[in-house]
Amino acid sequence: MNFEGFQDLMRRIARTWYERAKMEIMEMDMVNAYLKESPFVAKQSTENETAYERLMDVRLKMVDLSYEIDRNHDAYMRFMQQTLNSPDLKERICKPIKLEERHLVDLELMIMEQVQDWELDIGKTEAESDWDKIQDLVVTLPNDTTQTIRISAEPQRRSWFGFCPISMKIGSLKMCGGCKLVGYFGKEDQKADWADHKVVCKAITGLMKKLGVKHICEKLAGDRLVSALGNELGRSLKQDELDVCHYSRVCAVCGGGGANQDSLKNCSRCHCVAWCTKCIEKGKESHEEWCHLLKTSMEDYKHEKSLGHQVQKYVPTIQNKYQALPASIENLFEKDVGKLVSNKLPGYQDSELRYLTFLYSCPLTVLFGAEQAGLASGPIEDAEKLTIHLVGARTAEIRHLVGWEIIALRLPKLRKLHVVFIGDEIISGAFPPTFNFKSNEAQKDKPDLQVKYTFEPPTLYQNYNQSPSYTKPDIIAALDCGFKFYPSWDPCIPQLVDRSGAPCVFTEFTLQDTKDNLTKVTKLVENVDVVIPPRRNPFCSRRPVRCSDTSGNYVKNSVIFSNDYICVVKRKTV
Repeated sequence: MNFEGFQDLMRRIARTWYERAKMEIMEMDMVNAYLKESPFVAKQSTENETAYERLMDVRLKMVDLSYEIDRNHDAYMRFMQQTLNSPDLKERICKPIKLEERHLVDLELMIMEQVQDWELDIGKTEAESDWDKIQDLVVTLPNDTTQTIRISAEPQRRSWFGFCPISMKIGSLKMCGGCKLVGYFGKEDQKADWADHKVVCKAITGLMKKLGVKHICEKLAGDRLVSALGNELGRSLKQDELDVCHYSRVCAVCGGGGANQDSLKNCSRCHCVAWCTKCIEKGKESHEEWCHLLKTSMEDYKHEKSLGHQVQKYVPTIQNKYQALPASIENLFEKDVGKLVSNKLPGYQDSELRYLTFLYSCPLTVLFGAEQAGLASGPIEDAEKLTIHLVGARTAEIRHLVGWEIIALRLPKLRKLHVVFIGDEIISGAFPPTFNFKSNEAQKDKPDLQVKYTFEPPTLYQNYNQSPSYTKPDIIAALDCGFKFYPSWDPCIPQLVDRSGAPCVFTEFTLQDTKDNLTKVTKLVENVDVVIPPRRNPFCSRRPVRCSDTSGNYVKNSVIFSNDYICVVKRKTV
């Protein structure tokens, strides 16, 4: 069931309920008086209690509609929860029905809210299903119809050879005797994981037999192993499968020792790297800088899998008076995380703070760039309309779509925010080409605000600039861009530094790469004004991510941070 199906069901419930009530209830004048206002605000009186009881008697007889709810239970509960909190969705449902039926919609929502509380009341009963693990965004299309976008709230499965996927214990684990790539705390954990692991395990052992090796990394590792395993499975690899290819348990220095896993020794602090006896001293020295960050990365994943994310409840503050961003992304979120997240579990609050910075790094980096550089039309705080071009857009910019709204919520004068995703890697079909969407809080407190998202079909920026759908930008961003690595950026860059004077924000993983990117920009574009020279980005993600790059540009067995370094440029006005 999508929102449109839920909407139809709610209208049928309200209409059927009212028509049956008129036929079956003798005290209909009392019922009509009760339904003159929403049951959520109705006064407590003997007459209203009697009207409620009579209406409930009728509702219990509507067996066919109740059965339809049961058949679509998970989706119904998700949309019920959204509608309770969304003035826009409730108004859309109630628009074509009469006043009494509108208030019966409220009564139905009130009843089902009580059912929801019962299902999730810890200690009494478990929820019937996983309905609360999926997020449905009900977006508005240009023709004023709606479309439902389903987003799973489940974290991606990842793989670490020092992390048991079943017990979630960290340490020197017993590696799978077949593929020698996945570790387990005990035999029971290995048995429990076999249903998920066996396909990859058999594919790896099959490759080992073909190649005549005792460990796959003797012949294939990194990207070459990714390619070979993908061919063997006949599909693209999942994230945990990519992990076992990139972070296999072999010596971090010489790459050997895989065939004899007992000869390898894990780092006793992070359990993210291992060494053979010959390389252990040399390996420890180079590993020291990254040990704590690798450990943090694995512990963040453990928290994610075992406890979930309490900061998913975070709602950005709506600013009624403009305030510039604070000195850092941690300063922005620390107090809210302290309120939302328990500090009784060691490390969990810090982990959730890092996760929140990861979700909001992209929009806050763009806003920081706009605050520092200003727009062609003037200071960002005076803008009433703002169009952002995200060029070379990736999953990172899309994963927390509603997060882009934080820009509008921090700018009191803004009435229209338009975010345009452009790139040859855009996932075509994942979202409607253009739609509007606002959070429930923005619907209530900023009803005049319009937030629009556009996903251009896979294309290069210079081609988009010549297309009929081109919209003039106020600011352009290329995040974690890699200008220096990909020649395909070269014809795009003159368009990124727009002649209108719109600032261009670009970020990278290292300071040197950011400097090299700026050198390329200044060679390809005349009259460049460097507003923010390459520097550490105060609004980068603070969540460390293992680096799988094998080009030699990054340190082996290190971590990276999204949007770690920033530079902002624009054309000089001549």
